[in-house]
Amino acid sequence: MGIAAIILGVLGLIISCIPLIGFVGWIFAVVALILGIISMVKGKKVPGLVAIILAVLSFVAYFVATSLAASAAEDALNDPAFQMQMQQGMQQGLDQAMQDAMQQAQQAQPAPAQPAQ
Repeated sequence: MGIAAIILGVLGLIISCIPLIGFVGWIFAVVALILGIISMVKGKKVPGLVAIILAVLSFVAYFVATSLAASAAEDALNDPAFQMQMQQGMQQGLDQAMQDAMQQAQQAQPAPAQPAQ
């Protein structure tokens, strides 16, 4: 049980370092923590302690990775060049949508009626 806890702790630590999917590492870390505690209670102190330490490190790694990713995203969104590029892209998309809508409206108009002879 101690080895399984260590393996889950290592998986939790690795996955917790990956932004956006790091929360999946929490599942492994929680199971590793529980198995580590059980292992320590049953007398296998070293593997249990290693698993508990890995689980705690997984939680810390998740918060660090998430904080760094959020900070990088905030910096990118506050960059004036990025904001200008986004504004231009949105304007081009809006202009293209308006042109497409006008073309569709012109094609949908019925032809003028011919006077009866």
